[in-house]
Amino acid sequence: MNTKSRLILGLLFFQLLLYSQTYQSGTGINLFRINSNYVSAEVEYNSGEIKKGLISGFIENENIEILNLSQFSNFESQLNIDDDKFKFKKDENSKPEKLNKNELSRITLIKGTSNKNFYLKEVYTLDIKTKKLKSLDRKVWLPKLRSNQKIDVFGFNLFLNNRYTYTYYYLTLENDKVIRFFDDKMRLCGYECGKEYYSNFLNEVFVRSCEEMKVPVQEYMDSMTKENIKKTFKEKDNKIKEIKKDKNLKSEERAKLILETEENFVLQPIQDLISIHEDKCK
Repeated sequence: MNTKSRLILGLLFFQLLLYSQTYQSGTGINLFRINSNYVSAEVEYNSGEIKKGLISGFIENENIEILNLSQFSNFESQLNIDDDKFKFKKDENSKPEKLNKNELSRITLIKGTSNKNFYLKEVYTLDIKTKKLKSLDRKVWLPKLRSNQKIDVFGFNLFLNNRYTYTYYYLTLENDKVIRFFDDKMRLCGYECGKEYYSNFLNEVFVRSCEEMKVPVQEYMDSMTKENIKKTFKEKDNKIKEIKKDKNLKSEERAKLILETEENFVLQPIQDLISIHEDKCK
């Protein structure tokens, strides 16, 4: 396999491991850092009860260091999204109580006018060797990126060394189960292997529950030639260059648009399939 082929593959399947964009996360400070301060929050219990108040110790860590590629097999722990140690109180003068994550279904962090919703989900993956669905025996707090009728998209924009690397996503399987797109053995995979994994992943999400999705998924996979992948990436790259050149944009606006462009590059094909699924699979 020549260098160009490896690069093209990396752009689509292994961008998380092989490619780092130049967009940096501002000062590099994580959006939700672990500390003793309380922040405004809303918690929803499995019973449906909702409480508003202040939460401490609940975080999403957006910037991690990777020393060994095998760490990706459980980097949810590094991101601390498997968090089960946090406290909650009704107001500043109330006595804090320890929360049990297994009693909760959602935690919403409120910062100014923006809310970020986290849902507790059981994580599954598709084994790259056996091609079978398997549980990773972990529950993690996942922000919802896209809401849909049947298949929601959860995940986060991952930064390594303060640089955007990938929009890491999980798709609804059923109830509180999600499947993540990634198997750490992919780092040893070639182009055809990686494409086969992606095809199996899409079939697990879309075709297994709805046979009518077989044709749309196959058509999408057929369109994923090296030439089309390279063209799509170039279009995204050119759009980012235009955003960077726009002198009318403030720095925060520019950073937001760049991040949205990166995120859409990863998620739009998935969102398109979800839209077809909702139309065909009533």
